[in-house]
Amino acid sequence: MKWSGINQAIDRLAAENQGKVPKDKLLQFLETEGKVEFEEVRYGGNRPNLESEAEFAARRSDAGSLSREERDRLVEMRRRYQRSAGDALDANNFDLANEFLREAKSIGELLDPQPKVRPARFEQYSLPGGENYREVALSMPEVVEKYTLSNTRVLSEAEAAERALRSDSIKRFWFIKTPDQLFQISKEKYPSAGQAVSYVINEKLPGRMGGENYRSSHFRDVPNYIAHMRLTDRPDAQGRPGLFIEEVQSDRHQAGKKRGYKTGRDFDKELEEVNKKADPYLAEMRDAPRELLEQAASIQDARLAEESLIPDAPFRKDWPVQMFRRALKEAVMDGKEWVGWTTGETQAARYDLSKQIDSIKSYKNPDGLYSLQLIKDGVVIDAKSQLKEAGLSEMVGKELADKIVSGKGKNIETETSRKLNRQDREFSGLDLKVGGEGMKAFYDKILPNEVAKYVKQWGGTVEKARIGQPKKHSGKLTKEELSEARRDAKALVRGDIDTDEFNATWNTKLDSDDIPGRDPYRFNESVQEIVNLVRKTRELDAGGLYDAWKVRVTPEMVEGLKQLDEIEMEISSKSRAIRRQLEPAQ
Repeated sequence: MKWSGINQAIDRLAAENQGKVPKDKLLQFLETEGKVEFEEVRYGGNRPNLESEAEFAARRSDAGSLSREERDRLVEMRRRYQRSAGDALDANNFDLANEFLREAKSIGELLDPQPKVRPARFEQYSLPGGENYREVALSMPEVVEKYTLSNTRVLSEAEAAERALRSDSIKRFWFIKTPDQLFQISKEKYPSAGQAVSYVINEKLPGRMGGENYRSSHFRDVPNYIAHMRLTDRPDAQGRPGLFIEEVQSDRHQAGKKRGYKTGRDFDKELEEVNKKADPYLAEMRDAPRELLEQAASIQDARLAEESLIPDAPFRKDWPVQMFRRALKEAVMDGKEWVGWTTGETQAARYDLSKQIDSIKSYKNPDGLYSLQLIKDGVVIDAKSQLKEAGLSEMVGKELADKIVSGKGKNIETETSRKLNRQDREFSGLDLKVGGEGMKAFYDKILPNEVAKYVKQWGGTVEKARIGQPKKHSGKLTKEELSEARRDAKALVRGDIDTDEFNATWNTKLDSDDIPGRDPYRFNESVQEIVNLVRKTRELDAGGLYDAWKVRVTPEMVEGLKQLDEIEMEISSKSRAIRRQLEPAQ
């Protein structure tokens, strides 16, 4: 029960309701946090069940080396499997249909390989000396799923007749209904209904991701994101192995706290009720009463306001400890002796741009896209162009990105900016100091307090500690090394050397996708990006001793994880029992 979170839920509900646990609230927990199956999407790391970047590159290379004849043959094989799946559907043999669909999907993977592991994105924002850097994003199932046999069907002729714009369309097309779209599929090309359904499942994609899904600016490829953490493995000052949380964050719930959450109101139903009341007046060609018109307008205003709110999700209040729970489980499974996280001071210094650069210049073009220049000692050390708003936060952090989007900063009006109708801004000094107090409050107060409550049940405590080992070297490039790194970066961007050769020289982890491109107008910018990466790699390799928060792994925690399967079965059984007891009383 301890690992489930039910005990904590009961305590929280009691605290929120004068010591009582409302039955409806407990049922709600069992139907949401206690029931939803969450998925961890992992980036980077060295888990043995994940595909390495080299393995994916090899599969992608194999696909690229297929001859025209080989590709045509594979495409034809996939079509045959799809047609066979359609025939099986027509015969109501769903097991065989699914088998054919799996074969078709496998061939599609040969033609267009997709990575089985996503490369890590934000390793540069971690303390030196860590190993096995990875990112873990927690998500829920999408509101609109991929098209499957269970959510895709052919409309009957009567249903199709209501949807068809022309009477002869029913003779020419199958009308295929999915959770979010209605497809018209040619009967000439796909003679049977099963073949038409098979085609939609294999070739079509959902047109929208559902009204209640959420996308994070940090992990836009994770549907229905909830929260994320960034992890490394590292020793403490005494050499004991541990799992270290470089950062834990919930873009979703932080935005929900700031902007508010969607209410879940059924606006269509509310408007339908108002319209029903107005129908008698309209039937007599009279205006509806003013109060009905105002009620309808109020509902429409509320619907419009709802669009800017954040879709709700579990763990609204306790997402930090929920992410810690997952880190703790991973640490126990990997035989670590402790779990730790950064201090607020570390976080503030990490994102304090004033210590890294002198100023930032932003340029907003008429098309709404941005260009940024990061300047140190009068030299542009990093620059990017064609950035959307989400790209700004990835480069300079959310707070400064918000300042740029809202048009703050020193206005720089030049002849060029006037001619291009461009908005130029400069940020320096205090503008570059962002997030310090908020980060200290979260990492030094909120997180230690919440984690302490959670680990107390196993005899665990939260303590301040020193982690890491003494520095191996200065972590800086010499002038000669900097010159050599810039020379090799130029050769890499030109294509004179490949990433393997560059990585072997500079201990980096570049792959071909990391090369910014060979656009001659971005050559110097691309070279500088790679040199900055070499600098950061050297800094991270140096190691060092740092203050941190730490929780020692106790024997009770280890034993708790061993019993996890039995506990989850017990939770499931007790949840069903509680539902049976409560439902008659509702």
